[in-house]
Amino acid sequence: MKIKLLLPFLIISAIANSQVIINGSFEKNIGGCNYGVTQSVFHSYLSDCYEFGGADQIDIMHDSCGYGTAQHGEYFIGLGVNGSSDAIAMQLDTALSAGTPYLLTFYKKVDPNYIGFDMVIGYSTDTLALGTAVDTVAAPVLNSWVQENVYFTPAYNANYITVQLYNGFFGWDLVDHFTLQTVTGVAFNDAANSIVLSPNPVTNKTYIHFNNINTKEVSFKIYNITGEEIKPLLIFNSNSIEISRQGLSSGMYLVKVLNHSTLVKEFKMIVM
Repeated sequence: MKIKLLLPFLIISAIANSQVIINGSFEKNIGGCNYGVTQSVFHSYLSDCYEFGGADQIDIMHDSCGYGTAQHGEYFIGLGVNGSSDAIAMQLDTALSAGTPYLLTFYKKVDPNYIGFDMVIGYSTDTLALGTAVDTVAAPVLNSWVQENVYFTPAYNANYITVQLYNGFFGWDLVDHFTLQTVTGVAFNDAANSIVLSPNPVTNKTYIHFNNINTKEVSFKIYNITGEEIKPLLIFNSNSIEISRQGLSSGMYLVKVLNHSTLVKEFKMIVM
């Protein structure tokens, strides 16, 4: 499946301070090492950060707990999976502004005694909901901090940055130091930064958005977890391609955006 797009060379000309994730480094807590805390306990132990997943496996860890040191400050948290998944909503000092491009940066590593899981990143108006998913970040594989960058433009004003692990059994992702910046004077040097898959996970339909992109031949290929190419129902719009969930089984799919034979961007698409 091919469509003519214009792929510009864009440059991020400036990154500026923006809204603050109030407790993005998890330093505002009661102290100590706290493992497998429930939702109500988590809310009483940590300020400006809310748990809404079903696993009840969140760990609040200090440098002295034996799981390494924090990336920033002295504390970090572990999000767990045990058939259900942990999720958090982190409060902002002021709401995200609809239509403004942002850069979310955070750090991840894996608990060396377990496996890691993919993380869905979103923004929300509710402390107990993922809201709108903007990206799926690959599971951590190293027991050392690795930086992740997520670019997104919210469609509505929102007060929380959200993170939810993809369901599985059994493991933890360790995360720390969530910060947010606005991206100004945007002209991306890489077409990949202009192409977004949202919403993800998918319940009914999703879109590949390619705003402000120029003409070259670009193809879209979708594969299931066995590597078989699939051909779902696609609807082509002026600035997006709609992918219908119809005919897709629940699970993970790989979406590849190609410029001729060159990979431009790759997404992990989760169908619920």
